[in-house]
Amino acid sequence: MDHRSSFITKLTAAAASVALMTSCGTTVKEASTPAVEQTTEAVTTTVTTTAPPATAPSVITTAPQKPSIVVTDSSGNAIDQTLPKGSTSPNTSFYQDHLYVTGDSICHGFNVFGFVPEDHCITQGSVSMWNRDYFYFDTPYGSYQMVDAIAALKPKLLYMSLGMNDVNMGDPQAYADRYAETALDIIGKVPDINIVIASITPIDATVTDFTSNDTIRSYNAALKDKITGLKNDRIFFFDAYSVIVDPATQSMRAGGTSGDGIHLSTECYTDFLNALYMFLDKTDVMANIQAAEGTA
Repeated sequence: MDHRSSFITKLTAAAASVALMTSCGTTVKEASTPAVEQTTEAVTTTVTTTAPPATAPSVITTAPQKPSIVVTDSSGNAIDQTLPKGSTSPNTSFYQDHLYVTGDSICHGFNVFGFVPEDHCITQGSVSMWNRDYFYFDTPYGSYQMVDAIAALKPKLLYMSLGMNDVNMGDPQAYADRYAETALDIIGKVPDINIVIASITPIDATVTDFTSNDTIRSYNAALKDKITGLKNDRIFFFDAYSVIVDPATQSMRAGGTSGDGIHLSTECYTDFLNALYMFLDKTDVMANIQAAEGTA
């Protein structure tokens, strides 16, 4: 299936949930960690700070109302990305063709639900900002750690979504600093890339106590300040949290989870992409890509 048409045609929620439980990302092998890390304490930390795999999704019977969403771009300008029902960017096909994603099992949902092809995914369950160098990702050119895998694939448009496995580590500023360093490292290796850094998505607090939405918001606030403060015209902060949050409760909206209160339903990914592409329309990303490809 062409991945542009798969953006329009949703997979069934039940089949996709099974895939999410059995596939956490591109084929990887975990890197050997230094001997000092191979202790009982390290193993315990990994187990207690990693989001569990998704379970069977709840049935979505109605499309939730989409709230007004205002985000801030890399220059500090407020951008209204409100989603009128059914609206999409006229440049959806262009963005869809160029989009690569990197991140954790939540990010890998873009592939599981049929929106982003496997060869455009640099994703793995349990990966986070603090442990990203522990994992290797297979590419057609070899097996690399995250940043080098991105450099090998040379995407022009990269969506980054990591953080659910960081939120219980207790230091939002260290997380934001590490994220900014990672983005700048990627640009150093792929100068014509455009990077969209997504905020951490909310949990459904009625289903899980894995973390709290207050904690997630504190991480997102630190990340937003750090990324917008870079004032880099190739790095953009995208408020994914607001796309699927219930404004009244500041928890994940009804029907948003695939079952465990952490991982997401098909419709969330549809809304992410609609919001993302509308957001990109208000940036120079399309022109940047066309210039890099000589098609402007």
